[in-house]
Amino acid sequence: MMIIKYDSCNVDRIAKKVVKILKKGGVAIIPTDTCYGLVADATNDEVVKRIFDIKRRPYDKPIAVFLPSKKDIYKYAEIDELGEKFLNLLPARLTLIFKAKAKLPEPMIIKNGKIGIRVVKHVLPTLITKVLGKPITATSANIHGQPPCYASSELMNINVDLIVDAGELPRVPVSTVIDVTTIPPTILREGAISAEEIEKRLQIKLRKMHKSM
Repeated sequence: MMIIKYDSCNVDRIAKKVVKILKKGGVAIIPTDTCYGLVADATNDEVVKRIFDIKRRPYDKPIAVFLPSKKDIYKYAEIDELGEKFLNLLPARLTLIFKAKAKLPEPMIIKNGKIGIRVVKHVLPTLITKVLGKPITATSANIHGQPPCYASSELMNINVDLIVDAGELPRVPVSTVIDVTTIPPTILREGAISAEEIEKRLQIKLRKMHKSM
Protein backbone atom coordinates (compact mmCIF):
# COMPACT_ATOMS: atom_id res chain seq x y z
CA MET A 1 0.00 0.00 0.00
CA MET A 2 1.24 3.47 -0.94
CA ILE A 3 0.68 6.49 1.33
CA ILE A 4 1.08 10.07 0.13
CA LYS A 5 0.57 13.25 2.11
CA TYR A 6 -2.18 15.61 1.04
CA ASP A 7 -0.82 18.98 -0.04
CA SER A 8 -3.29 21.67 -1.10
CA CYS A 9 -0.55 23.29 -3.20
CA ASN A 10 0.00 20.11 -5.22
CA VAL A 11 -3.52 18.75 -5.66
CA ASP A 12 -3.09 18.31 -9.42
CA ARG A 13 -0.11 16.02 -8.86
CA ILE A 14 -1.94 14.05 -6.18
CA ALA A 15 -5.02 13.64 -8.37
CA LYS A 16 -2.87 12.26 -11.19
CA LYS A 17 -1.30 9.71 -8.82
CA VAL A 18 -4.74 8.58 -7.66
CA VAL A 19 -6.00 8.32 -11.24
CA LYS A 20 -2.99 6.20 -12.17
CA ILE A 21 -4.02 3.72 -9.46
CA LEU A 22 -7.70 3.80 -10.45
CA LYS A 23 -6.91 3.16 -14.11
CA LYS A 24 -5.18 -0.05 -13.06
CA GLY A 25 -8.32 -1.20 -11.24
CA GLY A 26 -7.06 -0.05 -7.86
CA VAL A 27 -8.83 1.44 -4.84
CA ALA A 28 -7.77 4.57 -2.98
CA ILE A 29 -8.76 6.41 0.17
CA ILE A 30 -8.95 10.18 -0.09
CA PRO A 31 -10.14 13.12 2.01
CA THR A 32 -13.53 14.46 0.88
CA ASP A 33 -15.87 17.27 1.88
CA THR A 34 -17.12 15.16 4.79
CA CYS A 35 -14.95 12.21 5.90
CA TYR A 36 -12.35 9.95 4.30
CA GLY A 37 -13.80 8.16 1.27
CA LEU A 38 -13.14 4.96 -0.68
CA VAL A 39 -12.76 5.77 -4.37
CA ALA A 40 -12.51 3.60 -7.47
CA ASP A 41 -13.59 3.64 -11.10
CA ALA A 42 -17.37 3.37 -10.74
CA THR A 43 -17.68 1.86 -14.24
CA ASN A 44 -15.44 -1.15 -13.47
CA ASP A 45 -17.52 -4.14 -12.33
CA GLU A 46 -14.71 -5.97 -10.57
CA VAL A 47 -13.36 -2.99 -8.65
CA VAL A 48 -16.87 -1.94 -7.60
CA LYS A 49 -17.34 -5.41 -6.10
CA ARG A 50 -14.02 -4.95 -4.32
CA ILE A 51 -15.30 -1.72 -2.75
CA PHE A 52 -18.32 -3.59 -1.39
CA ASP A 53 -16.08 -6.37 -0.08
CA ILE A 54 -13.72 -3.90 1.62
CA LYS A 55 -16.65 -2.22 3.35
CA ARG A 56 -18.42 -5.55 3.99
CA ARG A 57 -21.43 -3.76 2.57
CA PRO A 58 -24.47 -5.74 1.37
CA TYR A 59 -24.89 -5.62 -2.42
CA ASP A 60 -28.48 -4.43 -2.01
CA LYS A 61 -27.24 -1.17 -0.46
CA PRO A 62 -25.85 0.80 -3.43
CA ILE A 63 -23.32 3.60 -3.11
CA ALA A 64 -23.23 6.98 -4.82
CA VAL A 65 -20.84 8.39 -7.39
CA PHE A 66 -18.75 11.55 -7.50
CA LEU A 67 -19.06 13.63 -10.67
CA PRO A 68 -16.94 16.70 -11.49
CA SER A 69 -19.73 19.19 -12.24
CA LYS A 70 -23.47 19.72 -12.46
CA LYS A 71 -23.44 19.48 -16.26
CA ASP A 72 -22.02 15.94 -16.02
CA ILE A 73 -25.09 14.79 -14.12
CA TYR A 74 -27.15 14.89 -17.32
CA LYS A 75 -25.00 12.07 -18.75
CA TYR A 76 -25.87 9.73 -15.90
CA ALA A 77 -29.32 10.77 -14.68
CA GLU A 78 -32.71 11.86 -15.94
CA ILE A 79 -33.38 15.39 -14.70
CA ASP A 80 -36.91 16.80 -14.64
CA GLU A 81 -38.07 20.26 -13.56
CA LEU A 82 -37.96 19.34 -9.87
CA GLY A 83 -34.50 17.85 -10.28
CA GLU A 84 -33.29 21.11 -11.83
CA LYS A 85 -34.18 22.92 -8.61
CA PHE A 86 -32.02 20.56 -6.59
CA LEU A 87 -29.11 20.96 -8.98
CA ASN A 88 -29.06 24.63 -7.98
CA LEU A 89 -27.91 23.52 -4.50
CA LEU A 90 -24.72 21.96 -5.87
CA PRO A 91 -21.86 21.74 -5.17
CA ALA A 92 -22.77 20.82 -1.61
CA ARG A 93 -22.69 18.11 1.05
CA LEU A 94 -25.65 16.43 -0.61
CA THR A 95 -26.29 13.08 -2.24
CA LEU A 96 -29.11 13.45 -4.77
CA ILE A 97 -30.92 10.38 -6.05
CA PHE A 98 -32.24 10.48 -9.62
CA LYS A 99 -33.46 8.00 -12.20
CA ALA A 100 -30.33 6.48 -13.76
CA LYS A 101 -29.67 7.08 -17.46
CA ALA A 102 -26.23 5.55 -18.02
CA LYS A 103 -25.36 1.91 -17.40
CA LEU A 104 -23.12 1.29 -14.39
CA PRO A 105 -22.20 -1.90 -12.48
CA GLU A 106 -25.31 -3.36 -10.85
CA PRO A 107 -24.29 -2.66 -7.22
CA MET A 108 -24.11 1.06 -8.06
CA ILE A 109 -27.74 1.23 -9.18
CA ILE A 110 -30.48 1.50 -6.59
CA LYS A 111 -33.64 -0.60 -6.96
CA ASN A 112 -36.10 0.87 -9.45
CA GLY A 113 -33.17 2.09 -11.55
CA LYS A 114 -31.99 5.01 -9.43
CA ILE A 115 -28.53 6.43 -8.87
CA GLY A 116 -27.02 8.53 -6.08
CA ILE A 117 -24.88 11.45 -7.27
CA ARG A 118 -22.50 13.83 -5.50
CA VAL A 119 -20.93 17.06 -6.81
CA VAL A 120 -18.78 18.62 -4.11
CA LYS A 121 -16.66 21.66 -3.33
CA HIS A 122 -13.64 19.60 -2.29
CA VAL A 123 -11.02 19.92 -5.01
CA LEU A 124 -9.54 16.39 -4.84
CA PRO A 125 -12.52 14.17 -5.76
CA THR A 126 -13.53 16.78 -8.34
CA LEU A 127 -10.09 16.74 -9.98
CA ILE A 128 -9.88 12.94 -9.89
CA THR A 129 -13.15 12.58 -11.79
CA LYS A 130 -12.06 15.20 -14.31
CA VAL A 131 -8.69 13.56 -14.98
CA LEU A 132 -10.12 10.03 -15.03
CA GLY A 133 -13.02 11.09 -17.25
CA LYS A 134 -15.37 8.72 -15.42
CA PRO A 135 -17.47 8.74 -12.25
CA ILE A 136 -15.80 7.42 -9.11
CA THR A 137 -17.33 5.76 -6.09
CA ALA A 138 -18.48 8.06 -3.29
CA THR A 139 -18.65 6.12 -0.05
CA SER A 140 -17.10 6.54 3.38
CA ALA A 141 -13.93 4.60 4.19
CA ASN A 142 -15.29 2.49 7.01
CA ILE A 143 -16.78 -0.95 7.54
CA HIS A 144 -20.52 -0.96 6.89
CA GLY A 145 -22.41 0.00 10.03
CA GLN A 146 -19.42 1.62 11.72
CA PRO A 147 -18.81 5.38 12.11
CA PRO A 148 -17.10 7.33 9.30
CA CYS A 149 -13.33 7.86 9.53
CA TYR A 150 -11.97 11.38 10.07
CA ALA A 151 -8.40 10.48 11.12
CA SER A 152 -5.82 8.96 8.81
CA SER A 153 -4.60 6.77 11.70
CA GLU A 154 -7.90 4.86 11.48
CA LEU A 155 -7.28 3.85 7.86
CA MET A 156 -4.09 1.81 7.99
CA ASN A 157 -5.77 -1.60 8.32
CA ILE A 158 -8.04 -1.11 5.30
CA ASN A 159 -6.95 -3.14 2.28
CA VAL A 160 -6.48 -0.49 -0.43
CA ASP A 161 -3.75 0.42 -2.91
CA LEU A 162 -3.27 4.08 -1.97
CA ILE A 163 -4.08 6.41 0.92
CA VAL A 164 -3.98 10.18 0.57
CA ASP A 165 -3.19 11.19 4.13
CA ALA A 166 -4.66 14.56 5.13
CA GLY A 167 -4.30 13.90 8.86
CA GLU A 168 -7.31 14.72 11.01
CA LEU A 169 -10.30 15.99 9.04
CA PRO A 170 -12.93 18.37 10.47
CA ARG A 171 -15.72 16.23 11.91
CA VAL A 172 -18.35 17.31 9.41
CA PRO A 173 -21.53 15.21 9.34
CA VAL A 174 -22.03 12.87 6.38
CA SER A 175 -23.93 14.12 3.34
CA THR A 176 -27.67 14.60 3.40
CA VAL A 177 -29.36 12.09 1.08
CA ILE A 178 -32.47 13.13 -0.87
CA ASP A 179 -34.52 11.02 -3.28
CA VAL A 180 -35.60 13.57 -5.88
CA THR A 181 -37.71 11.01 -7.80
CA THR A 182 -40.53 10.99 -5.24
CA ILE A 183 -43.28 13.57 -4.76
CA PRO A 184 -42.60 15.24 -2.45
CA PRO A 185 -38.82 14.57 -2.48
CA THR A 186 -37.77 12.31 0.40
CA ILE A 187 -34.94 12.87 2.86
CA LEU A 188 -33.46 9.40 3.36
CA ARG A 189 -30.64 10.63 5.62
CA GLU A 190 -30.36 14.03 7.23
CA GLY A 191 -26.70 14.95 7.60
CA ALA A 192 -24.64 18.05 6.93
CA ILE A 193 -27.53 20.06 5.45
CA SER A 194 -30.83 20.16 7.32
CA ALA A 195 -34.23 19.54 5.78
CA GLU A 196 -35.31 22.97 6.98
CA GLU A 197 -32.47 24.69 5.13
CA ILE A 198 -33.29 22.89 1.89
CA GLU A 199 -37.00 23.62 2.21
CA LYS A 200 -36.25 27.28 2.82
CA ARG A 201 -33.85 27.61 -0.11
CA LEU A 202 -36.01 25.75 -2.63
CA GLN A 203 -39.42 26.73 -1.26
CA ILE A 204 -40.63 23.14 -1.33
CA LYS A 205 -41.80 20.62 1.25
CA LEU A 206 -39.78 17.45 1.91
CA ARG A 207 -40.88 14.09 3.23
CA LYS A 208 -38.69 12.99 6.14
CA MET A 209 -37.95 9.29 6.62
CA HIS A 210 -35.26 9.23 9.31
CA LYS A 211 -33.94 11.25 12.18
CA SER A 212 -30.80 13.36 11.85
CA MET A 213 -27.48 11.50 11.71
